[in-house]
Amino acid sequence: MARIFVCGEAIMDFVPVGTAAGEAFLPLPGGSPMNTAKAAACAGAEAHFLGAISRDLFGERLLADMVAHGVRTGLTPRSDLPSTLAFVDMSTGEPRYAFYDRDSAAVNMAPTAEGIAAQPGDILAVGSISLIPEPGAGNILRFALGQAERQMLAFDPNVRANMITDRAAWEARVEALFAAAAIVKISAEDLDYLRPGQSAADFAAELTGKGVGLVVVTGGSEGALGLTRAGRAQVAAPKVAVAAPACSAAGSADRAAATTRRTFWLSAQASLRSSQRRAGSWSTPPQRCSGPVSSAIPARAG
Repeated sequence: MARIFVCGEAIMDFVPVGTAAGEAFLPLPGGSPMNTAKAAACAGAEAHFLGAISRDLFGERLLADMVAHGVRTGLTPRSDLPSTLAFVDMSTGEPRYAFYDRDSAAVNMAPTAEGIAAQPGDILAVGSISLIPEPGAGNILRFALGQAERQMLAFDPNVRANMITDRAAWEARVEALFAAAAIVKISAEDLDYLRPGQSAADFAAELTGKGVGLVVVTGGSEGALGLTRAGRAQVAAPKVAVAAPACSAAGSADRAAATTRRTFWLSAQASLRSSQRRAGSWSTPPQRCSGPVSSAIPARAG
């Protein structure tokens, strides 16, 4: 079974819902890295979560949610510091977040390779807001770069511009991970923030020319585009039905993002089934997941 180790934040999202007494906030497990681990577990991978989880009430709920989705938490460090909370504002039609993470477990995480016996085909996935605040951001960067020779490094910057206080330092971390990664996933919006005016094709050409095996650019309702030096594959965006009050627009976005990450994972998983890691072979998703078929990717060149 292919293995993925995910390092980053798990947070509690407070999503607005209507009640008889007026608007209220419903706590839901969230965080891009946590969703990545859950999506990978759904796709049939052995998924491990390496981000720090608080021992507080919210941390216990986050841990239980991961376990319920099949994520392995034996390597998940626990912390006496508080969980990160994110309140979601949907008043403009697009989700906006207010984060409460000062001196949190996530901000202070310090991942290590202890307990990880690296195997051929392992993936280490990092990214998102955990790469913004120090000291955790620097700790994750050093850990990821140190593991890049032992595990296939996957990176998703998942930009939250309103949280970035030192853009130069943050961009330096992002560029270091671009340079070391085998797989890069980025949204069209994030690409425009990091490379204003650069097309997805030009960005992919830049990174694959430096050794990245697969670049995935997501475009919301436009779907996702996967590019390698050998070719490209387009995946249409899934339609998501809102079935309950808890499934707000923010929740729908999370599910759509999870579908994209599942595609992202399946692309990587397909490459692991090829002993020579060559593009051109195809993989069918496990029966219990209905994600789209994705082409295999080459390992990082160089």
